[in-house]
Amino acid sequence: VDWENLGPRNDREWQFFLNRHFHLLPLIKAYAQSPAPAYAAYVDATIQDWVGATWPPAEAPRDRDLPGAWQPMSSASRFLQVWPQ
Repeated sequence: VDWENLGPRNDREWQFFLNRHFHLLPLIKAYAQSPAPAYAAYVDATIQDWVGATWPPAEAPRDRDLPGAWQPMSSASRFLQVWPQ
């Protein structure tokens, strides 16, 4: 996955939403109903890819200068809404 992708309209909001991982929620919910190993494997591979590709910046720049993966709303969404599922 290109985690810095700006989508078809070259829009940072696309990037922010991609890095919030909401696209994983249907798989997480499906796994909860029917624990097929393929669901868990895909979610695991996606998160591992994200971790390997999106190291946090060494210095804390202003919020607007942060990479899409580390924007405050993107981080909060992952940590509070998606990953706890």
